[in-house]
This record gives sequence, structure tokens and C-alpha cells, in this order.
Amino acid sequence: MMKQPLIPKELVLFEGSQSDNDPSFLCLYENKMVQEESAQAAAAAFVKRLRDSPTTPKMVVFDKDGTLGDCTASLRRWVHHMTAKVESVLKHKNLTKQFHTQIGWDAARDNVVPSAPVAAGTWDDIVGLVYSFLMDLENEWNVTIITKELTLQWHEELGDLHGQDTPLMDDLPGMMRACQELGYTVAICTSDDRNGTDKAMKGWGIDNVVQFSICGNEVSQGKPSAVPLQTLCQQVSAETATTILPQHCIVVGDTSSDTGMARAANAGFCVGVLTGSGTTSQLLDTGAHLILPDVGHVPELLETFQRLADEARQQQVHQ
Repeated sequence: MMKQPLIPKELVLFEGSQSDNDPSFLCLYENKMVQEESAQAAAAAFVKRLRDSPTTPKMVVFDKDGTLGDCTASLRRWVHHMTAKVESVLKHKNLTKQFHTQIGWDAARDNVVPSAPVAAGTWDDIVGLVYSFLMDLENEWNVTIITKELTLQWHEELGDLHGQDTPLMDDLPGMMRACQELGYTVAICTSDDRNGTDKAMKGWGIDNVVQFSICGNEVSQGKPSAVPLQTLCQQVSAETATTILPQHCIVVGDTSSDTGMARAANAGFCVGVLTGSGTTSQLLDTGAHLILPDVGHVPELLETFQRLADEARQQQVHQ
């Protein structure tokens, strides 16, 4: 039996492909009444905001790694490199499994643990975990193993890792332009550093499409705190001489850090996508109102929001 829809019927984007074998459809459903009520309330609030103020600034805020680009190879390269370095200083101490647990790596799958620090944190956070792991051993063994500067040096040997990531859909520029044509500002909020972000955007052909971006090394506190989204909104407001708040934003991301940021900042709507490390349950439980297979469906969601707002506006006129 088909589960009850997570969102109102008007927002079900895959009515024409209902199938028990179609995960793209089934991922939109979850048999949780609390989640369903939350999604309905968030969707209704966002549509009401569009209806009541057609000129209200609207912004789609995309995460980058795992949402727009495939970061799997980059993370694997980083983990293999840092694991070798850690093993070299520990020598005979076989603590690789504990190290992988610390950073959130599944060695059996050679892939990240869903929404783990290595996939969701800033590079400063992740390198800090490596240093903390070794410092804990120093305290336990009462010996000197490492310096913070050396762990940073290990990381810097790899350069701007995410600059070589590949896009997760063929036409990222087209998808973003479709959002802009519907009246939305397009922005990126990522935990990656600025250098890697700029290289990735240029390589994907979206550097002239993305209107605003903010990176993990440009904020005082990273995701899942509200700070990155709040800082981005302040930046956009200052540069456009308009007021844009998190409530005007639709946040799109693949990890619980993205959805957690959206929840903490009271974003207008939050979309989880399944192209990265986060699972459906993780994303829903940490703030996502809706789960989509990938960002390619975001313009369709925006069209639905706009249509519902227009219909509600017309009903007001005729009352």
C-alpha cells in the first residue's frame, strides 16, 4: 500500500510515475504524521509569503559538495592520504579503524558514513578532527606524536581537492537559469574553502550564473549552525539594497549539516537531495521538508510554489 504523502497533494512532483519500484517517487513519502504536518505548514507558509508580497526577495541556496558536485573521489583521496600519514606516525599502533570512526569513514565501503564530518564539515573542522585524534593518543600515552601545523601540512599537500569534482547533472547552468527565470536569486552556501569553490564553479560553467556564494572559511561558525545562511543573507541584502532573510530562502542540500543549518536559521523551506551522503531519514529528521532525488527537480518545485501563490492571489481578488 502506498504511504501517505509527506507534502500536500499539490506539491507531489511525481504523480505520473507512481510505482513501488521507482525510488524517485517513493523518496517523497514517509509514514510520519509529524513530518507530514511540518511539511504542510512550511509549504503553506512559503506560498503565503509569495502570495502576500510578490516582490519579496526569493533565493535558492544550494549546498555544493554532494548536492551540485560529486565529491566522492575527492573525499576518498583525502581519507587515503591522511590515513597513510596517521599510520606513518603511529607506526606499530593499529588504530586505523578508530581514526576512520573519528572522521566518519566506512573502510569496508571505501566511502563516507552518511552525513559524517568528513562530508559535511569545513576543512578546518575536518583537519581539526585528525589533530584531536592524535592529541588524545598523546595524552593517553604521555608522548609527543604530532603538531597542529603538521596535520595542516598533510592536508595542504593535496591542494584544492573539490576543484576537480564533477557535476552531478549534465546541465547545472540550465537548471540554475531556470530558477532565475522564475524570479529566484541563485546562491551557494558551502563548507568548502573559497579556492576550491571558485575552481569548481568555473569548471561546471556556473561561475557566471551563481549570483552569490559563501564558503566555510568565510564564516565564524560552520554548518549546521545558522551562521552561514544568516551571513549569506546579510551579504545579499547589502549588495542588492534589499532585505532578504532566511525565511525568504529555499535551502537545498544533501547532509544533515545543510538541513540542520536551514532549521537553525528558520529558512522558509528546506529540500534534501539524495545525491550525497545523507539518507532520507537523516534529512527529514534534521529539518528537510521534502526529499528529491537530485537538484534537477528544483525548478519544478519552484514552479509549483509560484503557481499555488498565483492561484491564491487570484482567489483573493475575486473574493
